Amino acid sequence: MRRGLAALMLGVFLSVAAQGLDQAEELTPQKRADILSLMQMTGSVDLGAQLADAFLQSLFSSLRAAHPEISEIALTATRREISKLFREKAEEPGGLMDRMIPVYNRYWTHAEVKELTAFYRSELGQKAIHTMPKMLGESTALGQEWGKELTPELLRRIQEIFKQEGIEFPQ
Repeated sequence: MRRGLAALMLGVFLSVAAQGLDQAEELTPQKRADILSLMQMTGSVDLGAQLADAFLQSLFSSLRAAHPEISEIALTATRREISKLFREKAEEPGGLMDRMIPVYNRYWTHAEVKELTAFYRSELGQKAIHTMPKMLGESTALGQEWGKELTPELLRRIQEIFKQEGIEFPQ
């Protein structure tokens, strides 16, 4: 349930980038531990697993189209094994968590990490952790639907630009 929160945090990261990307604090052992705790609390690894699963579903759809003889049992076992590998490797030394810690360090001061941790321990923070993945899923679906609605107009505009430039629009 915590997967979407990491995506929300990414958005917040981007909004504060201009406030001191070059002013990252030293990554002390205590700040590192606090960042790791925040990442675990908010489900940062789960978001990576969710993205990997979405990629796998797309990959398996293509694989199924190219090789319809592959059984659903084989695909399910493969998905399960890949997810297991991802989770095992994400938290080991040099894994995804270790690689993400410097990113958090660049965008958040130690004091801010502590404030975020306190927030996510609060009742509202817990609600955010549980609600944001659902909101992200719904928002993504709405965005995809909206994008599909814009496609005809987008193609028309691109065709017009190509026509003005004397370029044949590929069909």
